[in-house]
Amino acid sequence: MFTRAPEGSPMDALERILSAKRMEDDGERLLADLIADVASAGGVALIDDLLAAGHARAVLAAALEPEGADKRTRPWLRCAVVNEVELVWATTKAWSQVGQPNRRESPPGSRTARHRVAPSLLDRWVREANALTQQQDILLSLDRGAGLRAICEEMTQRAWGYMRQGGPMAQEASLLLTRPVPDALLVESWPDEPTAMSWREGALYPHLGCDDRPGSELAVAVEVQFADSGTALLSQRLRAHDVAMRIGRGWHATLWVIDSQEVMARLTRAGVYDHTLHPGHYVVEAREVGLGEHAPLGTTNWGWPSAVNQMMGRH
Repeated sequence: MFTRAPEGSPMDALERILSAKRMEDDGERLLADLIADVASAGGVALIDDLLAAGHARAVLAAALEPEGADKRTRPWLRCAVVNEVELVWATTKAWSQVGQPNRRESPPGSRTARHRVAPSLLDRWVREANALTQQQDILLSLDRGAGLRAICEEMTQRAWGYMRQGGPMAQEASLLLTRPVPDALLVESWPDEPTAMSWREGALYPHLGCDDRPGSELAVAVEVQFADSGTALLSQRLRAHDVAMRIGRGWHATLWVIDSQEVMARLTRAGVYDHTLHPGHYVVEAREVGLGEHAPLGTTNWGWPSAVNQMMGRH
């Protein structure tokens, strides 16, 4: 749990922040920046990540306190420890602050918390991997915010265009109207030279060995699948990603992150490993990308974990 600091140290800084906030000085800006960052992370953020991004504990404390003397007013953020992870989430008041008045406070329960913090934990893994890969001029980043939403909105508009035209692609394009918004978008920027591109296609994304392969930048949709969803629902989502890759042109591959045999079995029945019917889908175990421990599943067919381990000298 994010606890109050003892009197006499950080709370002095908190009083300065609150005073500045009342004067609409730097405190107002720092608080607004914090709220915006939590909102851009989907409304839930790890406290460690916020501190690492440069937000001060005093500002976090201010966001967790009701404004003014009236304790009945709502704070901007709330906090809890869920599954041994300290996190904060946006209140309805915070969503209004960032221009989304229709969003409501949604506290993460123990079952949903793992899924909601998964993109933040994956982002940590990607940043660590990027520290290694950039030595080879390969840049990795994870998009969870406005860029991802803009791509999904563009695909929706493209789907309406196909449906107005009619024809064989109209029915497929209608799947994009379900707005298959992934949990994150992994963006890989590769050096535009034959050896690197060949290794990327052969070792990481075999389905890209074709004439319409992407250029030096590649986008991978990330689907964190912890819930034991039915096979029919997973099949529909799988097909939606097929259309997003082939017709919507939103991303070039889809990565499924799983942590149980049950989810693996359902994804397998849905056809995730059928590369003839569903090219471009890959699976990685959650434990291999920093999303917690679970029993090994032996299902990973995505090459980045092995590549990162090789770079770190692991075997």
